[in-house]
Amino acid sequence: MTTQVVFNTNSNLKKRVMARSKKIGLPMSFMLNQAMERFANGKWEVCLVEEKFNEKTARELTKTLKEIEMGKGLSPAFDTIEDAMNYFKL
Repeated sequence: MTTQVVFNTNSNLKKRVMARSKKIGLPMSFMLNQAMERFANGKWEVCLVEEKFNEKTARELTKTLKEIEMGKGLSPAFDTIEDAMNYFKL
């Protein structure tokens, strides 16, 4: 079963989405449905503030995020503050 969704959007954004959709051979409705499906399933988060980093910072952040994903450079979880203090030799 399908339903109709009507909403307002920026005309320039609509044109860009239509052009990109056409270029890859998919209808714009497919693109919008994919976005809604991913959002509903928690696979897409909305970021209300767009960060603009310079090239060096962006490169460092990308590197650091990859290291975190691989588990590099992370301390273990601690049960007590004393365990943390001992681990970090404080």
